[in-house]
Amino acid sequence: MPRKSKKLSELILGNSYVKDVWAEYADPTLTPKYYVSRFDDKKKHRFYYFTVDGNIVISAGVTTVFNTVSLERDAIDQWKENNPNWKQLLNISSEFGTLEHIVYGDILWKKKIDKQNLVTMQQILLSNGGDIDMPIKDVLAFYKFREDYQLIPLLIEASLAYKDPVTGNWLTMTIDLLAKMVVTTKVKKEVLVGRYVQGNKKGQDKYKTVTEEIKEERIVVIDFKSNFFDKSKKSFYEAHKMQLMGAKLAVEYNFDLKVDGVYNYAPNSWHTQPSYTLYEHKLTDEDWTVYNAYWNLAQVKKINIPSGKFLLADNPKDSTDFRILNYEEYVKEKLIKDNIV
Repeated sequence: MPRKSKKLSELILGNSYVKDVWAEYADPTLTPKYYVSRFDDKKKHRFYYFTVDGNIVISAGVTTVFNTVSLERDAIDQWKENNPNWKQLLNISSEFGTLEHIVYGDILWKKKIDKQNLVTMQQILLSNGGDIDMPIKDVLAFYKFREDYQLIPLLIEASLAYKDPVTGNWLTMTIDLLAKMVVTTKVKKEVLVGRYVQGNKKGQDKYKTVTEEIKEERIVVIDFKSNFFDKSKKSFYEAHKMQLMGAKLAVEYNFDLKVDGVYNYAPNSWHTQPSYTLYEHKLTDEDWTVYNAYWNLAQVKKINIPSGKFLLADNPKDSTDFRILNYEEYVKEKLIKDNIV
């Protein structure tokens, strides 16, 4: 049974969230080049940070970078137009998705699911007009997914950094799942079964078509989607593919591994038997051309380097008793000083 790399350490600072353990689970043979932490708060400060040769690096995440530069926005913009309260809906979806990721981790470790997480997921649905059975249906669908593909987790919720070999710029991300899985492919082939003994083909070889199953173990990156809003539709956008391509680069940069495929996973709305969608993004030369074009645009516009300010004035004594820090200063003087990393 897999073991956690170490106890997940999370710190809530007011409205801020810091994840300072690079992976919720890591195979003991995998060690990243850099230990990456993630910072997030309700003031829209969101970034990753780590040290390279004693210097702090601040980087945006792959989701932020590619969602910002992607041209495939029509469907997303239409959804926002159809849902004036889209910000609230996204917050609800994010809360539900976070809990679902935790439950999936329990399943992958083959340990007992924390029922309180399921209860909280049900409460979210009850408060927002959802199906109270959705959490347990999603759990059963994920069990079936694990069984169908004989999943062996290598990384769960792992934060990784990737360095562009040409520009030297950084891209960071949290990978939902890096795993070994067994993929079964059905191949039709003609098999010799004898010779014709009569008729026009007498004496000729006789064949029949048979279907052969070929099993292949692959190393894959999988990104989970809860499909919280409409499980009858499975929409995977260009940005989803770009994020997974970034994850593939990061895994291969950090470890002596080759990623054989990238996938999105989503549970279905099922009634009689657990079911799910596992969508493989086939990567072509054209996809990599698009990826590089977006990435180059992000670097030119400096989207990969977060910018912003933190106001520090916990208990001011007068109008001058405050400080305004940039991200690097905040990491040095607040996060590292408070032993968060």
